[in-house]
Amino acid sequence: MKSARNQLVLLGLLCMGLTWNDWVMPGLYALLWGFCLRAGRRPIHLGPAGEALLLVGGAFVGHTVARWLGYSAHFAIGHGLAFLQLGRLLRPLNRREQWFSLLIALFHLAVACTFLFDYRFLAVVAAAVWCVPRALAELAAEGGLAPSYSRPPARLLGRDAVLIALVMVGLFLLFPRGWMSGGMRWRIGRAGDETTLLDTVMDPASRAGGGGQRILFQIRGEQLGYLRCYTLAHFDGQRWRISTEDYRWRLIEAGGPEDLPASALERQLRIKNPAFLGRVLPVDGHVLRLQGTFFHRAYETRQGMVETDVVFTRQNNFCTYWIRRPAPWRALRPADRTALLWHPPPSPRLREWLDAVLAGETNAYQQARLLEKHLETHYTYDLGAPELNRLNALEDFLFQQRRGHCERFAAALAQLLRVQGIPSRVVIGYLPRTRNPLSGWYDIRLRDAHAWTEAWFPERGWERFDATPASTLPPPSAWSDWLEALDFAWYAHVVNFDRASQNALVDTLAQAWQTAYATVQTWLRRSGGWLWGGVALAVGSLLCLRFWQRRSWRGWRRAAAQDAECARALAGHYYGRMLRLLARRGLRRQPHQTPLEFLETLAGARLPDYAEAVRITQTFCLTHYGGQPMMPETQRELDDALKRMEATQYAAKM
Repeated sequence: MKSARNQLVLLGLLCMGLTWNDWVMPGLYALLWGFCLRAGRRPIHLGPAGEALLLVGGAFVGHTVARWLGYSAHFAIGHGLAFLQLGRLLRPLNRREQWFSLLIALFHLAVACTFLFDYRFLAVVAAAVWCVPRALAELAAEGGLAPSYSRPPARLLGRDAVLIALVMVGLFLLFPRGWMSGGMRWRIGRAGDETTLLDTVMDPASRAGGGGQRILFQIRGEQLGYLRCYTLAHFDGQRWRISTEDYRWRLIEAGGPEDLPASALERQLRIKNPAFLGRVLPVDGHVLRLQGTFFHRAYETRQGMVETDVVFTRQNNFCTYWIRRPAPWRALRPADRTALLWHPPPSPRLREWLDAVLAGETNAYQQARLLEKHLETHYTYDLGAPELNRLNALEDFLFQQRRGHCERFAAALAQLLRVQGIPSRVVIGYLPRTRNPLSGWYDIRLRDAHAWTEAWFPERGWERFDATPASTLPPPSAWSDWLEALDFAWYAHVVNFDRASQNALVDTLAQAWQTAYATVQTWLRRSGGWLWGGVALAVGSLLCLRFWQRRSWRGWRRAAAQDAECARALAGHYYGRMLRLLARRGLRRQPHQTPLEFLETLAGARLPDYAEAVRITQTFCLTHYGGQPMMPETQRELDDALKRMEATQYAAKM
């Protein structure tokens, strides 16, 4: 298990297990890997036919089981190679098989790059950067390049890992993924769950589905308010729906903030999965202008929703819009007023309850505020409240259960306002609560979904009312917030890094450089001109000189140490070549023999090229054990000695 190659094989098996997007298959592969290594202490040879059967059987099992369980069957060949890897762990491998095993593990890592897009990819990359150089060095040592140097120093492996990491980051920044493919589509929930926000809250009599912690989108702006998505103005006595007569009222102008009033507020959105929004955009005011990357044309409906013609996914789903508050007042059409006032006839009990709550108040606006305050203070928020009686959900909520989630409070208040002759509707959207600790943007999750009520008054227009009491649910843990923030940042800045992101990064660096330069220049002017600049330059030069001297001394010592390592590796290389030539003649060095003891054995064999063997052995001992450097002329002498030994062996065969 300590073998770097076996560890790389395990990493490849884990990557293949992750193709099923759960932790069952990776855990099963890890258990099989450990079992095969323990069983391989007594070698089990399956033979070519047995290994071929493993390859085909593994591919068949990977394809069949994946289709049966509903997973992707495109990785069947990878699972077949994984079974072959497990079978070969049962016995020692020759050099060719070891290299083939390494290539299979690298193939499994490449497979992971095609589907593993979340932050788990960081762990896979870190493990690969650590394992691959060690596995290559281990195979090189086992191949005779350095027979007595079986494990390279950690310092050299660390240098290789840093070099690999720098190359990866450089390629990532220089060649955005948008060059090779289009946008990625991300699921919000389980496979097959393609619902939108509206599908979870359209029925106020049903049980609330709960709120997820996964970030849906982020928004940034000053004076953020309630984010409207859906406006439900049609009520049939049981369910609230979007009105079929809610036609598009005006086309929202596309473009930037040019010629907008100074009071216009800017909003910026980064959306992870536009499919979850449907064809609506979350807005918190009257939209003046809008631009985005994932939709085509936006309209405002007569009920205040912002809809688009079509929504599509790109590498980065950005949206920017500008709003005005308050929204412009406009009168209701008679047909709209009639629809916004319809309600089932109230029972005498409900009318008596309303009279008691309103206490003789005649002003419509004050009546609405009284009802809002009463529901907020005398009822309880409960996300898991049982279902209401569908035949009379309002009275069941008011007089029996007296608790529920935000959709019930919004629907109840809207119906009560209609009973009082006040046009009203239910609005579904989000309430920004949590600011991202990394970026400063607001994180909007499914748990931030909210419902409230809007009522229309002739002298005021549309006014918002939120009768939902304060939530008694425990707040989410800080760890989950950080984890979801990291997940969103990973998708926004790494997975979806495209040409536009690259240009934005260059612009940001350029602006930072210009700001720093201007700051230093201003400081120099204000603090006495270029005198301070000259003093700072002199002090900086002395510090750099001192640092360079220490670095040069350390670099010389490091170079000397590296030269010693290279000399030992070269000496081992020449000595290993000599051992292979002698092994072909039947002269093999035994494990218990030192190089000098083996040389004494060669003296008794009366070799015609014994002098060459003496030269190579002495050089190896002096370099490996005595630290003698390997000069270029010494290398030429050893090359000539090996050529003479090869010529002698060839002449003996003739």
